[in-house]
Amino acid sequence: TPLHIAAEKGHFEVVQALLDRGANKKATNENEATPLFVAAENGHSEVVQALLSHGADKEAEAHGGWTPLHVAALKYHVEVVKVLSKHGAILEAKNTLGSTPLNTAAQVGNVETVEVLLACGVNDEVLKKHRWAPLHLAACRGNVKEVNRLLSQGEDKDAATNNRWTPLHIAAQNGHLMVVEVLLSRKAKTGQTLENKFTPLICAASRNHLEVVQALL
Repeated sequence: TPLHIAAEKGHFEVVQALLDRGANKKATNENEATPLFVAAENGHSEVVQALLSHGADKEAEAHGGWTPLHVAALKYHVEVVKVLSKHGAILEAKNTLGSTPLNTAAQVGNVETVEVLLACGVNDEVLKKHRWAPLHLAACRGNVKEVNRLLSQGEDKDAATNNRWTPLHIAAQNGHLMVVEVLLSRKAKTGQTLENKFTPLICAASRNHLEVVQALL
């Protein structure tokens, strides 16, 4: 539909105009996706906000039981995740594979979305199967006190998750300067790489976390 196309392209004014003229928010495309799903998939948080304000169904599932929140977690669209969370999207929804948005985010290494979902109170148990240790969780949340406590207890400062994220990678990606400084003071390795060859420094630079970049140089 025209609304799908405008939502996919992120044309906010066009979406508003179509909604004001009563465009069908529930219409689905060939993948059973609504305009909201398409906007979430493409990272258009303003369009997502507009559709939700006009009463779009935030739980409308596309093929495979994927909700807009699942697809935003998959595609690294953290602003969309925030908007959907604020509007009361079901955070523990499962798709047909039994995967929640948190599980999806952890699988693809979307640590910023992991932080947002944890802050919303999502159960972190699912992260254990991705080899997230308590130190990874504390680094993700930016909890300096907890990071210090865990390091004092002898937690492995360089432990890697299934997709090779170390606590330093996670803190750098999410811009948690004080956690980065604590890990560096404990001689955490700065040269570990993710599957895409990103070091903690590249993670920080890619997210424009200048102070973290300076600390890692």
